[in-house]
Amino acid sequence: MGNTDNVCGQTFTINNVTNNCGNTFSWFRPLASDLDFTDCSAFLNNGNGGITESFTPPPGQGQISVPPFNYNSIANTHPTAFFPVGNTVVTYTATDVANNTVTCSFTVKVVDVQAPVLTCPANQTLSTTCATDPLPDYRNLVFVSDNCASNVMKVQSPMQGVALSTIFGATPAAGQQTTITVTGTDLYPNNLTGSCSFVVTLADGNAPIPVDASLAAIESFVVL
Repeated sequence: MGNTDNVCGQTFTINNVTNNCGNTFSWFRPLASDLDFTDCSAFLNNGNGGITESFTPPPGQGQISVPPFNYNSIANTHPTAFFPVGNTVVTYTATDVANNTVTCSFTVKVVDVQAPVLTCPANQTLSTTCATDPLPDYRNLVFVSDNCASNVMKVQSPMQGVALSTIFGATPAAGQQTTITVTGTDLYPNNLTGSCSFVVTLADGNAPIPVDASLAAIESFVVL
């Protein structure tokens, strides 16, 4: 996708490519000779008509890889580059021979339209019926697939760490079940979500504890 108009001050919105954390975008670099920049003095001779180019990518994303900024090549006045999901600001700064500067910038906004896919583990058995025991954290057992790496926040419900009595009542018993749902949310704009669920069943995994841990002294015994 690309533009054929003056880019200064504009925002260009495109969707990500399926299974990719971004999309390609083409634009026309602004030129002093095209009157994108005007000045009463001559522009600084830096090989590019006194104009420099810079990119501010979204937080956590790497720099944009573009063809060399060289106005001596017609092909390089209309570059194509891959832009990551989020807002990238492209800025051009024109400098005249008196070191006066003016800037022109535009934004490429790549919208993430692909929700994460979560895969839950098989149903689980929890070997305890103690009311004060905490519910385990099952989030690490959930596999996440998303077009943007390290982009999904997982939330478990019921939440990890809550006492079993909160879920199963004051006296949890073997055989009781609850459904655990893990939801994954994209951290980039749109907050798209995916979720999966599995069942946890309680089992009596607690050894019996005698009321009196010591035996009474034997005073007599009978030999048969």
